[in-house]
Amino acid sequence: MVHLAGIAHRGMAVSEEIYDRINHVAVADLATAAARAGVARLIYVSSIGSQSGPSCEHVLSEADEPRPVAGYGRSKLAAEIALRAAGVPHTILRPVLMYGPNAPGNMGLLVRLAASPWPLPFAALTGRRSLLAVDNLIGAIRFAMGSPATKNETYVIADLDAFTLPEIIGVLRAAIARSPRLFPLPQRLLAGGLRMIGQDDLWQRLGGSLVVSSAKLIGAGWRPAVDTHQGLATMMQSSKP
Repeated sequence: MVHLAGIAHRGMAVSEEIYDRINHVAVADLATAAARAGVARLIYVSSIGSQSGPSCEHVLSEADEPRPVAGYGRSKLAAEIALRAAGVPHTILRPVLMYGPNAPGNMGLLVRLAASPWPLPFAALTGRRSLLAVDNLIGAIRFAMGSPATKNETYVIADLDAFTLPEIIGVLRAAIARSPRLFPLPQRLLAGGLRMIGQDDLWQRLGGSLVVSSAKLIGAGWRPAVDTHQGLATMMQSSKP
């Protein structure tokens, strides 16, 4: 059984209680039922948000203590704990920001920005972020389904390469035959402007780093099939205007 259902990309419109009910309690009930039914393996797609906030100063791995900072991440971590306690054989995957055709959330926002004709003030941003192609997640799920070595294990998962925001915008715009059209706005001004309108979390996602090591899953035998550069270009070319 593969469980991907949940609620995300809703921001402040969702209360902690609703996140907990859908992302935690429902998963706990499913895990209990799966254990009673003798399910051979429950593969749960969690989130890097169960382990970290929107940025981190060091490369994250499964060895880091989980420190979620938002209701979404806390609900995902609670679901992981409940899943382990239920006793059903399981594999937990914690993907980073995913991308693919018509991506929602922050990646969808980046696609819309890249599709616009306007210059963007991101040239000075140096934070690096790990990404995950949806096809690489699918490959990891398929790998976990057939690999005894992944039983009762937890994995963070990302593509091999991490990109800065200027690099991401450059790849997306190149895919539609445009120049990057980036200019450097001092980071303190960009950060200050976003914080003034209550978007500090967005600033951390734009300006901060979040790099993840998939060494544990790679060591088990998984290999990402999609190169990040090509995957981003394909997403941009296939996304709806």
